[in-house]
Amino acid sequence: MIHINTEQELMAKLEALGKMDEDTRNSVVCSLLGHSSIQDSFFGYYNCARCGDQVGDAFGGIYDSSDVVVVGHDCPKC
Repeated sequence: MIHINTEQELMAKLEALGKMDEDTRNSVVCSLLGHSSIQDSFFGYYNCARCGDQVGDAFGGIYDSSDVVVVGHDCPKC
């Protein structure tokens, strides 16, 4: 398991991987740090706003989005 404690450590790891496109970089960051707590939502499905991977399904399953910020949502938290 890779532990990253600072932004400087993250940037060093990304630099060591060399040049990559934005989508690949975002996927790598999520792999290293975990998915963002900023998410997109569409029809009950929640996706990481950084890499686009599905992280929750409130339509066909149980997903608690109370601890995330949903892009475009109009509540006091978001």
